[in-house]
Amino acid sequence: MPAKVTQLLGHTGVVHALLVRGQRLYSGDAEKTVRVWDISSMPPTEVHSFVASEDIVCALATAGDHLFAASFATIKV
Repeated sequence: MPAKVTQLLGHTGVVHALLVRGQRLYSGDAEKTVRVWDISSMPPTEVHSFVASEDIVCALATAGDHLFAASFATIKV
């Protein structure tokens, strides 16, 4: 039996970065936005979004309780 595929809707630009931490999925896009998804159940639900950069969000990382979003020239905490 094939796995069920779920599409997460919300981003309007190309998604460049994904990060999973616990029951959260973080996604960063070309529109400078990070979205936070609760993946504890299907379908996942968006719980928060924010503008994280002045440019494309191209990488995401965490350390402790901090989320880092990197663009071409900056890193935001």
